[in-house]
Amino acid sequence: MRDFFAEKSFIGVFIAPILLVNVLLLSACATRSTSGIEVGADYSLNIQELARVTSLQQLQDWQFKGRISIRIETAGATDGGSGSLNWVQSQQSMALDFHAALGRGAWQLRAGLDRAEVTLADGSKYRDADVQALLHQQLGWDVPVNSLSCWLRGLVIAPECPENSATVQLRDSNGRPLQIREDEWLVLIHSWSEVNNLSLPKKIEFSAPGRRFKLVISQWTLP
Repeated sequence: MRDFFAEKSFIGVFIAPILLVNVLLLSACATRSTSGIEVGADYSLNIQELARVTSLQQLQDWQFKGRISIRIETAGATDGGSGSLNWVQSQQSMALDFHAALGRGAWQLRAGLDRAEVTLADGSKYRDADVQALLHQQLGWDVPVNSLSCWLRGLVIAPECPENSATVQLRDSNGRPLQIREDEWLVLIHSWSEVNNLSLPKKIEFSAPGRRFKLVISQWTLP
């Protein structure tokens, strides 16, 4: 399988007034319990990361284009593949379009609040009210979808993130997460992009026993 992270050709932080950042942060803390993630004592000195997290928590609409590689191990056998992935997210819906390398396959996922549908390359369609179950059954993607949408933005606290489940184990000098642990999943953020003066992951890897996904995001689009 092609290792995208081995290639060399891959493709100002938003500064908010200190008072505004602190007010927003205190408001968030008042409505959610946390495990000391994102809002620990060290954050009182890191206004840049506070501003990044606070801004991204407010943005429910976003999209990206990138390349993904997948490795799945089941009963001693290894499967996987690679290709391009376009992800469009809004507060009410999500749309994923995948095209495998060398034209070997493609699929589309469309999901709303209570429905999800996958369309395969041969035109066959499959539906389920649970988008995570549909991805697992039809595509072999056994991955927590709500958590994934948070990992992709370098977040562990947001309205759609599972509460009290993720911890940041390692940060860079700017306070941005480099390593996140959530249940059996390990998330590694290898590099960042600057988009509309906000830092977003560029190269990210998430793995659990028997599963590994590597994603290189070439283009982020924010409102």
